[in-house]
Amino acid sequence: MGRYVVLLSIIFITGCAATQDRFCGLVEQDSYFLVSIARCETLQVSFDYDAEAGFSSLNAYAWMPPVQDNDQVQALVTDAVDAKLAQRGFRLAGETPDFLVSFYAPAEVQGELSLVFVLAENQQFLWRGTAKDKAYPARNPEEQELRIRTAVGRLLEQFPPSMNQ
Repeated sequence: MGRYVVLLSIIFITGCAATQDRFCGLVEQDSYFLVSIARCETLQVSFDYDAEAGFSSLNAYAWMPPVQDNDQVQALVTDAVDAKLAQRGFRLAGETPDFLVSFYAPAEVQGELSLVFVLAENQQFLWRGTAKDKAYPARNPEEQELRIRTAVGRLLEQFPPSMNQ
């Protein structure tokens, strides 16, 4: 415990990222208190997309039928995605969407969320983003909502990919 105190002190005094990384490597990922104090980055995101897709022509989207059984998670994810896509200039369309959105958050793998976008006309793959949080599970509903919003935000920073290249 003594080395944790020393490393935490150095992190706060110097703001040294290398020391923070070293500290985060020593801490057990399920140690909620230490991970949050040191602001260890535990969320990792990855992306895949169709490089030939015409992302610039996309304006409106609709949700595919849900695959999730958890209504609370479904509501949190759809609200977060709707808000972030609206910020990025996309609108939720009722009848004529350009693309469809679905998500997958396996109950047996806490801390994982995948968003998948396909063309509405032919269900052709457009984009997929996956966020994995290797740390502690959310301990209360407010924390769960914050973590979902953070994951969705980090994922949708990279959509559409043509705008970020």
